[in-house]
Amino acid sequence: MVVSVKRTTECGGHLGTRRMGKTQLGLHFARQHHQRYSAVVWLNASSEVTLKVAYVSLAQRIRRYNKQSESGQGEVIEQLKEEQAIQLARQWLSQAENKTWLLMFDNYDHPRLPGIRSSTGYDIRTFCPYSAQGSILITTRSSRITFAKLVRLNKFDDLNLSLAVLTRRSGRQTQEDVNAKKLAERFDGLPLALATAGDYISQTADSFGDYLQMYEQSWTDLAENSDNLMEYDDRTLLKEAEAMYMRALKGYEKAWGAEYTSTLSTVNNLGLLYSAQGKMAEAEAMYMRALKGKEKAWGAEHTSTLDTVNHLAVLYKNQGKMAEAEAMYMRALEGFKKI
Repeated sequence: MVVSVKRTTECGGHLGTRRMGKTQLGLHFARQHHQRYSAVVWLNASSEVTLKVAYVSLAQRIRRYNKQSESGQGEVIEQLKEEQAIQLARQWLSQAENKTWLLMFDNYDHPRLPGIRSSTGYDIRTFCPYSAQGSILITTRSSRITFAKLVRLNKFDDLNLSLAVLTRRSGRQTQEDVNAKKLAERFDGLPLALATAGDYISQTADSFGDYLQMYEQSWTDLAENSDNLMEYDDRTLLKEAEAMYMRALKGYEKAWGAEYTSTLSTVNNLGLLYSAQGKMAEAEAMYMRALKGKEKAWGAEHTSTLDTVNHLAVLYKNQGKMAEAEAMYMRALEGFKKI
């Protein structure tokens, strides 16, 4: 779900399931309409920790901008404590002369609101600006958010729309390709799955038939070796997601090597997926591989590197490894403060 909030008048939102491309839709909206806003701010709201880290980074940028405006040059500024940073950012968003910003809370999937219990969720309203101004966009899978107007995102119900996505993202013709139609039907109108397939095919020599064959084989292998601990729908979705990532990973490694940016992003996504499945050892292995690759490719303080550091922190926390979790959280926090 994407939740859109125009706070001067009303709260609003969009609801969608996994693989609907909620984040991509929100970012596309921001790119298309950025001229309407004085500032566009994207915040990772997948957990309370990631949102706090994002707010700290925002506060540091605000202070750096203010210092530059006052002195005409950049200055080293002291680091803020977490609560001070959050307060500063919320105050900045609430200033009377600052009313035309767009704030995007991304992946708020685990709300903890009145009537909604959650051991891992939180109330995002405590992070909203103090004044009812500006525009807020929230992406979420939860349909139980009542403080916003929800707009549901649906799958494509027209096969031609699915084929259009494959055509645009792959750069290949699909109308006369039987396998392209089979692939579109297999993904059942899910925009993100279609876009991912198209992007992969555009960067390899594989045909739609090749992609479909290897996807089906990966899915079959996973189905034969999976357990029965999860609900059917969730298990099926995770199997399909893992099949897609493994398929993409093999292709990226073959085409560009183990340290290519798309390869590392896929490795990181596999870590997230394994974590969601409770496969902690596999998740840690993927995160560590992604971290080492990103450190080598981009450096220790690149935002993508720090995202993986934060994922490791969450993983260690869920395993009860508090010392390791704290070390990773502190590294991520210090890194984001410098951005």
